[in-house]
Amino acid sequence: MNPLLLKEIQVANSKFGAYYGLLEFRYKNLCVKADPFSLLPVTVEANLYDCNIEEIASVEKPNDFQLAIYPHEESFLEDIARGVYEAHPEFKLQYMLRPTEGEDQKLDPQQLYDPTVQGFKYLLCTMPEVDKNRYDLLKNGVKALHDECISKINILNMQTKAALTDGSFLSTQKDMDEAEARLKELYDTTKEKADQLLQEKLDEIEEAYKNYHEGDKSSDNETDDYDPGYDVLTGMRLEQ
Repeated sequence: MNPLLLKEIQVANSKFGAYYGLLEFRYKNLCVKADPFSLLPVTVEANLYDCNIEEIASVEKPNDFQLAIYPHEESFLEDIARGVYEAHPEFKLQYMLRPTEGEDQKLDPQQLYDPTVQGFKYLLCTMPEVDKNRYDLLKNGVKALHDECISKINILNMQTKAALTDGSFLSTQKDMDEAEARLKELYDTTKEKADQLLQEKLDEIEEAYKNYHEGDKSSDNETDDYDPGYDVLTGMRLEQ
């Protein structure tokens, strides 16, 4: 293939990958099940420096709906909680204590620096339940993000196809046909992956919504406490 055509295809391939990667990253941050990748946007101010969370803590997933954040130093715990809240105010945050003996237990914030409280202190992040309001918001959100991704790859596909056929590369018809076939393959693959990602996320939302109802949550009560000015993706819940 003409090297200039090949370079055009490579640039398009890189952009296709970037658009898909952005969609995947955004889906990971519309949290239904717990995903450590959702903590990538978290910035923590510790020791007067802005740090990524992996620099000052380790993260584990004890189950499908919780993340446990273990600080490297106990003094970082409040800063970590603040950073997580700023990135994901929809998470339910709990300070936890792992005593030398017995089961883990909730910890009141005023106990964080109590020298009489013995054990390892960490932060537990619980994903919000998918009630009717959050269900609608999530479904609309993931579809809108998918539409945005598809729109961008459609535009890129048309722009690249036009560039390949405008005659500026002085290529043979065989090279141009080969480049167009390669572009179509890249476009189709990216669109298929984006469509699959959407379906997987919708299935995840449906499963969580079903689990919410199976947990004896009455749909009649879902709107009783609903505040129309409250955004379920940006509301803060810090349990003590």
